[in-house]
Amino acid sequence: MSSTNDHPDWHHADNFLLGYGSLLSADSRLRFSDNPHQAICVTVNGFKRKWITRAFHEMQTYVGAVIDSASHLNAHCIPITLNPSLQTREQDYRFIQVDHTQVIPNGCQNSELWQHVSQPHAKLWICESLKVFPADSDYPINLSYIDTCLSGCLHHYRDDSGVSEKGIQEARRFIQLTDGWQSIVNDRSAVNYPRAAVVNRAEQSVIDQLLNDHRIEIDTELASLKTGFNAQ
Repeated sequence: MSSTNDHPDWHHADNFLLGYGSLLSADSRLRFSDNPHQAICVTVNGFKRKWITRAFHEMQTYVGAVIDSASHLNAHCIPITLNPSLQTREQDYRFIQVDHTQVIPNGCQNSELWQHVSQPHAKLWICESLKVFPADSDYPINLSYIDTCLSGCLHHYRDDSGVSEKGIQEARRFIQLTDGWQSIVNDRSAVNYPRAAVVNRAEQSVIDQLLNDHRIEIDTELASLKTGFNAQ
């Protein structure tokens, strides 16, 4: 799939976004933010990821990041242009600049890109949550959004055989480094997340197993209520 937006070649990019949610997915980035670039898997120190960002207009809860000197999160460092499509996508957050010393490559697969990111002129940004609202029955976490985030981790390290152990490890880190796993709705049969990645059944099976391993439950009663609502 080709890009139509005016993204600079990453060799000339000055701005890089540390995407820690749905922007982990290259598929979602390309189809909904028109960003065709490769990314670097990194660890970002000084921030905590939580299920706290309430999208009132979409009636659901997304991950957000808050400043926390004792915490860190895994993310993808992505060359960006601060264009309207990206700003609309991240309307529930504010962009704040991150110091280079806070960002560490995690098994970098593109040393040339990382060398460019490391230059003093490169600006590193992260989306900080504007407000804190834990997920609840009125603003649940959609499984399609979880699929988008975790499939981004899986795809980053995907090899010719499909899902790799490195990808599974990165998806596991996402789960372990995120607080607030509650009020989760299984919307796979009728996707509610508007920027959902394409995730195949084999990948969904891996994601389901990871969630089960961490005792993260899908609220089946809430799912039935939401399904009934969508059917009206």
